[in-house]
Amino acid sequence: MVRLKKLFSIRNIYVCVAVLASIYHIYTGLYRTINPQFDRSIHLLFGLCLLYLTSIEKRETNSGKILDILSILLSFGVCFYIIINYQGITERWGTPSTLDLVFGGLSILLIIDMGRRTIGLTLPIIAIVFLFYAYFGKYIPGYMGHAGYTYKRIIHQMYLTMEGIWGIPLGVSACNIFLFLLFGSFVNCTGIGQFYIDLATALFGQSKGGPAKVGVVASGLMGSVSGSAVANAAAVGSVTIPLMKKMGYKAEMAGAVEAAASTGGQIMPPIMGAGAFVMAEFLAVPFSTVMIAAIIPALVYYIALYFSVHFEACRIGLEGSSVNRWKAVKPLLRRLYLLSPVFALFILLIVFRWTAMRTAIAGIVLCIIIAIIDKEATFTLKTAIDACLDAARNAVTVISSCAMAGLVVGVINLTGLGLKLTDLIIALGGDNLFLVLFMVMITCMIM
Repeated sequence: MVRLKKLFSIRNIYVCVAVLASIYHIYTGLYRTINPQFDRSIHLLFGLCLLYLTSIEKRETNSGKILDILSILLSFGVCFYIIINYQGITERWGTPSTLDLVFGGLSILLIIDMGRRTIGLTLPIIAIVFLFYAYFGKYIPGYMGHAGYTYKRIIHQMYLTMEGIWGIPLGVSACNIFLFLLFGSFVNCTGIGQFYIDLATALFGQSKGGPAKVGVVASGLMGSVSGSAVANAAAVGSVTIPLMKKMGYKAEMAGAVEAAASTGGQIMPPIMGAGAFVMAEFLAVPFSTVMIAAIIPALVYYIALYFSVHFEACRIGLEGSSVNRWKAVKPLLRRLYLLSPVFALFILLIVFRWTAMRTAIAGIVLCIIIAIIDKEATFTLKTAIDACLDAARNAVTVISSCAMAGLVVGVINLTGLGLKLTDLIIALGGDNLFLVLFMVMITCMIM
């Protein structure tokens, strides 16, 4: 009985779900044979299950655990309801049944709760404000008001169409982001990522404020393959932040440098963050087009950050390490092939025009091959499981963000708010392109 209880522990169930999620996304990445709405439902279900399983493990009271188990059961109901009743939903299009509305309302509550648990209150509050805007729009005077929509119409838009929860943001997460997070996890867990940190340390550790510059360069290299600011900060920051503090940087400055450098990985090709994939989907252009456009802004960002660190080091009189640069770099030259996953992504995306999904899978396979060949890297069954777990942890935040973004986009499409904002920006900006771009920038930052 004890062995059985241990076998079916929450931890083991979590591992099984994480591995199953990775296998599912690799399969669908190779063979896109599933209905997009079904695919996104299953993708969201993985995210919800992983979230609540983690919560159960942390709970100390039985009432809290029961609540999380009930949430998992509701998650299965909400996500599979779409799949099981797809034909019926299609036949009664525009006239949702009571059961449709119940499951639709539950889906919105689960997604808001998911966002509250993973990324705080900001995005859930924004999603709720937009939902209220859809319902109470008739009470808003002037240009931004609208006729108002019933709760039935709002739930129908959010849950039963492809323009709400199951819209482009969650679709991008299901098709592309999870696979690239998995690729970044394989880079870290096999030990290949450590080479990027070692290379940056060897090249820049000797200059003024060396550890901070190592953080900038290493975060740029790691960010190019991780696609996650959090994973980037965890992998690189664990090495560079203690070094910066040891060299004389204040703790706040060390944390700020690493946070800024890790965040820049969101715009560092070839992978970048979730926003790049959503952008490509909305613009209906190949991901490689967005990737090429991001190269110069990304380089400018990191060059500016590099010199900011340099000037701060000069100001407070911090020197680098005394290790000879050539002696530090020389042992690493024979392992430069560990950079091949980054170059492979560029070549496959830009030259061969592979899809982002297949490119990510090819990168994972290449990481495994390199880890098997390289004596200092590691690839075992445990490595693969650890990579799946790491990707699953990072994916939960992305899934919740994209699902709530779907709520916001759904309201924008339903109420015509997007067209109103566009008209307003053009009216205010007139013929001044710089002013229009500036207002678009501010709008994007708010959104």
